This record gives sequence, C-alpha cells and structure tokens, in this order.
Amino acid sequence: MDIEYETRKIRIYTNQARYYDKIIILIHCGCFHDGDHTWNADQAKTYTEELNAKVYVPDYPQDDINKTRKYLYSLCQSIKKIENLKIFVIGSSSGGFHSLWLAMLQIVDCSISLCPVADPYARYKYLEENLSEKNKLMMEKQLGYFKSLNKMYDYSQEIKIMMIEVPTFILYAPNDKNVPENVIMNFIKSHKFIISRRLISEGHETCWKNNNEVLDLLKEAIVLSDIKISTNRR
Repeated sequence: MDIEYETRKIRIYTNQARYYDKIIILIHCGCFHDGDHTWNADQAKTYTEELNAKVYVPDYPQDDINKTRKYLYSLCQSIKKIENLKIFVIGSSSGGFHSLWLAMLQIVDCSISLCPVADPYARYKYLEENLSEKNKLMMEKQLGYFKSLNKMYDYSQEIKIMMIEVPTFILYAPNDKNVPENVIMNFIKSHKFIISRRLISEGHETCWKNNNEVLDLLKEAIVLSDIKISTNRR
C-alpha cells in the first residue's frame, strides 16, 4: 500500500494475516546512487512475515542532507503518534548513516544498520583512492548531497562523537567494495555501546538483498534490544 507523507511516497508492507507486533522504518540504500524505496522491497516483504512487523519504506529526499533529516525526523514523530508499538529503524548502506543519526536522537527504540556508510567522509576518500567510473559517479552524488567536502567531514565527525544510548547494531560484510570493512570498524571503535556483527556473507549486496544470515542476526538484535530497553527502563 502506498500513502503520501509531506508530498512524498511511503510504501507500507504488512503480512497476509495483517498481524504485527512491531514497527520497522526501512531506510533504503542508494541515496548516493539514484536508489529509491523499491530497492529494498524484497527485504520489506520478508520482514513482515519473519519479524511480524509493519514496515514503512519512505521515498525520502535525496538531494540534500538537511531535507532528508527533516523529513525522517518528522516521519518518526508521526509514526510514534499513530502506532503504539516499539519502532525499529533499519538503514541499508547510505540509509545506515540516517538510521545511526536517528539512534542519536533517541526517537526510535532500536537502530540496526546494514553495511552502513557510517563515515561518509572516509568512504568518499576510499572511493577517491579506488577511482572507477562507478565510484566517480558515487563521489559526485555524495558530494552534491553534502554540498561540500568540508560539510561532509563535519557531518561525519558529528555522528562519531555524539552519544548513542538506544540499542544500536551494525552488521557489516567482508570484501565490501562499496563501504570497506575498515571504514565501518573505525566508526564502531568510536562508539563502545554499539553491538556489531561481521557477516560470513560477502559483498555490499548483503545490505539490500534477502539473506538468511542477516535475517537471523536481525532476530538476535530484536531480542537483545528488548533486554536493553527493559533494563534501561528500570
């Protein structure tokens, strides 16, 4: 089902029984590569069945980081008002940068990032060092999104130093040619409360394709987040 929110499309997925006990906001990948809300469609359908979730997949603004943040923050606030359930945000690749930011704001109950562009500046420098036509296009798109290299650096530093207090998980893959492992690991080291898992599955496609290993780890993250949320509320 498609709805409009602030003139932009959101695709909503539920399982056949229309039963759900949690909300997932799935922030799609491809923000730096012409992605849209259809890119993670298979994942969204799987999450409704396997995780008993109602899944919102927003077609968020992709031309300016401030527009993206304003939209996602407003959307989270609106969903919290109409859904009396825990809200999980799952961000894929570039979407993982935003799911980490939402965790810092504590507007969601749990944040899970799949192969995230956790440090856009370090990722930009990696693309620059491994220049190809595809990487050049991603660099141009990423630079346009942040408006300048200095601003990209500032946003990267902001997310590195801000406290993350809601349950937050990062799943990353070996041999990822899009967001290399060392970029993600350097970010994880700056946040001691983030729980991370290195996948056996290889390559960046693990962040947007259905994958049983990722699904099992998502289930684990949901269980762990329940424990952490309960502990924090005592």
